[in-house]
Amino acid sequence: MASYAFRHALVREALYSDISQPRRQSLHMRAVAAIEAAGPPGPGGVAATAVHLRLAGPLADQAKVISLSTRASDAAAAVYAWDEAVAQACT
Repeated sequence: MASYAFRHALVREALYSDISQPRRQSLHMRAVAAIEAAGPPGPGGVAATAVHLRLAGPLADQAKVISLSTRASDAAAAVYAWDEAVAQACT
């Protein structure tokens, strides 16, 4: 699976902001498809899928967004990752 990283967050933010919102949402749905194609996700995969679904906006199945966000929040809370639990539950 391909992976991308940027040396500095500002580079990532600059590139991301240059992409139109519909294109970003479409790319997030492609990320969801790639994560799901890799097989049943562990807690990290559930969290990543939930984030991408939320960022996909109206392209995502909202019931799935809620379900995966809740699962990711519960998984984070189970290991006392409170900030992550809140981020998954509130965004």
